[in-house]
Amino acid sequence: MPKLRLKAPANVVADYFHLFVNRRAYTLQSNRPRPKSARHYYYRPKDRITGQGLSLTPDTIRRHLEGEITIGLYGNAIRGPLGIHRSAGRRFWFDGAEENVEAQMQYLNSVPKVNREQLTRLIAGKSMPPQIVRPKKLWCPGEPEFCILDHINTPLHTVGHNNVTRCPSCAEEGHDRSGDNLSISIENPRKYICWAGCTSDMIRSALGYPRVHVHVQNKEASNVKIWPDSNGLTRREIPSGGPEGDGLRG
Repeated sequence: MPKLRLKAPANVVADYFHLFVNRRAYTLQSNRPRPKSARHYYYRPKDRITGQGLSLTPDTIRRHLEGEITIGLYGNAIRGPLGIHRSAGRRFWFDGAEENVEAQMQYLNSVPKVNREQLTRLIAGKSMPPQIVRPKKLWCPGEPEFCILDHINTPLHTVGHNNVTRCPSCAEEGHDRSGDNLSISIENPRKYICWAGCTSDMIRSALGYPRVHVHVQNKEASNVKIWPDSNGLTRREIPSGGPEGDGLRG
């Protein structure tokens, strides 16, 4: 797509990073479509040596804006604004500015931003519709499992095999503005992870349901339940399932 290639100055890259990047994780849209579906799918780029997911850098943003690659940003790993859609073979611009990256970023920088006080006034007196609010399940220390879906009321969005929503621990610190740091396996909701690094203990404490830790002192106490002390999942893609007992618990 040579005719769609542009130049992105450093100041444009910096402004784009400030406006649109909430997390350093990102996806890439494939240059070639899959033969069966003819679709250009997104995938997580990884380091060839370590296998770890790559982090977003200003150079990645520059390549996206110039048309060399097309990236997806979180929330929901959607295609980054102003980049080339590999399937459509075109860019999609914001109305109100000329169709070049410098004019577009100047326009976006001029748009007033809603601050916390304004947002608080906008949502004052409003509540979630009762038909989509899940009833809270009271936490009992004697229960064998904790299902995070019973304790969150924020909207869920499906991405692949997972649901994503706002991380309650991040929210306590005023973070996760896009509301998608927490990823929960659809097949097994006991598996969940915050991509910003919050542990399951932090998440459960923010929800008001901290994990109960019971320590066995001797063999005679072997009939006492021991609660798993895990971080929900490793910082990789959430597995799609497995036997009932082999999943990590929140």
